[in-house]
Amino acid sequence: PYTPLFRSKGVRAEKLWLKPIDPPRAQEVKAPSHSTEIVPFVLNPTIGVYDDLQNQRHIPLTVPFTTGGNALLYGASGTGALEFINTMLVELMSHHSPEELSLYLLDYDAGTLSAFENAPHTQSFASGAMQGSGEKVIAALSQQLKERKDALREYGGDYQNYIKSSGKTIPNILLVIHNYQNFQESFGDARTRVAALAREGTQYGLYVLLSGTTGNSIPYTIQPLFHNIYTL
Repeated sequence: PYTPLFRSKGVRAEKLWLKPIDPPRAQEVKAPSHSTEIVPFVLNPTIGVYDDLQNQRHIPLTVPFTTGGNALLYGASGTGALEFINTMLVELMSHHSPEELSLYLLDYDAGTLSAFENAPHTQSFASGAMQGSGEKVIAALSQQLKERKDALREYGGDYQNYIKSSGKTIPNILLVIHNYQNFQESFGDARTRVAALAREGTQYGLYVLLSGTTGNSIPYTIQPLFHNIYTL
């Protein structure tokens, strides 16, 4: 009974719900990397698309290591965490040569990242079944970080500045630890050593991605070192 009065006064009810967003186009799902620009030595792999409900659009979901730093990935078994990592690695290897990217993969889950063990980008692979191997990888990366600090000193300790100004190239380094909780249990000094890499590595082109099943699977003391956070 009040509708005519409201209409005569120009009063209109706000919609409570926006209309559904159309499903992503096939090319957005199958070839998400086409949605973002590929820049040499800049790591920004596209994982897929997500819904921007307020603006009724789809936006590429990326992991901006170069501009955003280290990453945390939370996802219990069956939520797609492994698919996330697989897609990320394939995207990175598809668009960056081994001269631009070196991978260090520690799989303390089911060991399925061994599929990338023989890829030309992969410098080291370790799993929970390979006793002591993860610790050796961390030790090797700690040494590499020390060497990079010396090499990049005259370029302000800045990897991108070194790439642009030196006339030389060294690859980005990406350390992936899948199921960090299991890794930490097998390596007593893990928290300190990984924290050092995450804290000091980004400006030297060294990035870390840790995956965990729950929020407390990755220590709260090191979480502030990771600015890209994904929850599945």
